[in-house]
Amino acid sequence: MNRLSLYLMFLIAGTLPFLFSCSKEESTDKIPIISFLQGDTSLIGEGAIVGEGMPMKFGISMLGGGTEVTNLVIEVRSQEDTITMLDYGMYKEKLDTVLTFYKGSFENELWFFRIMNADRITAFISMNIQKDSISHFGEILFLPSVTMGFQDNNDFGHYLNLNEGIVLSTQEATANQGNVDLLVYYYLDGTTPSPTFSSPGDQDAPSFYPEINSWELKNYTKYDYVTKVSEAEFDAANNDSLLVKSYNEFWGRRKYKYAVAGIIFPFKTISGKIGLVKVLNSDMIASGKITFSVKVQN
Repeated sequence: MNRLSLYLMFLIAGTLPFLFSCSKEESTDKIPIISFLQGDTSLIGEGAIVGEGMPMKFGISMLGGGTEVTNLVIEVRSQEDTITMLDYGMYKEKLDTVLTFYKGSFENELWFFRIMNADRITAFISMNIQKDSISHFGEILFLPSVTMGFQDNNDFGHYLNLNEGIVLSTQEATANQGNVDLLVYYYLDGTTPSPTFSSPGDQDAPSFYPEINSWELKNYTKYDYVTKVSEAEFDAANNDSLLVKSYNEFWGRRKYKYAVAGIIFPFKTISGKIGLVKVLNSDMIASGKITFSVKVQN
């Protein structure tokens, strides 16, 4: 036997144990699973006919398949366009959740839900929704002028109860935590003054209002910092049609910075109510105040 043949024999002999040592479990991809929740009549179902502007609750169950789910993407697909409603990062092995969206203007929509796990393996489900020929836009609560104080202001409350349209003091807010969806504070973002809208669920809020650390309920409101709404559109809105069309879930963030006079922006509360804020006047000091109009689903 020559030297080359002897080398190949030892190479093959050394490789075979490694090849056969891999278990079936180790060689099998970890497949994630996504499905629609069943058994709750309030959740939307396949083929539902929904009026434009009406809320739709999607119940989603996600399993990582032996590892963590890292991303959820929700798209609305139609003949006219494809819109990304949500692109959300997470790190959970299992999650059941209910997400609320509002029916748009497309006649026929395919709602597409895709997850990816830590091994970058994806899974998806979809649901067809049709638009009702009858519009179902809802009533709104209009607060023409709301004044709130920043963190060092002792003359005006820092918290807003959107259900009743009233500004709350620190003591009132602490006693009614579940009704607080909006708060304001002022800070310097680097060197840029920033009157800011936020909510108790924002991780930065306790830095300005330490009492929130002891709260059991910390509602989280998302602010759309990209979508533009004109003053004329805001002033003309007498139902929630503009509100629903204005808010884009994809751009929802935990705060809205640089809220100066003339700025108009959409928001969405933890209960799914969508609204618009129009800033009328804002001070540039922590002891100052901010005045604004708000229209929100009733």
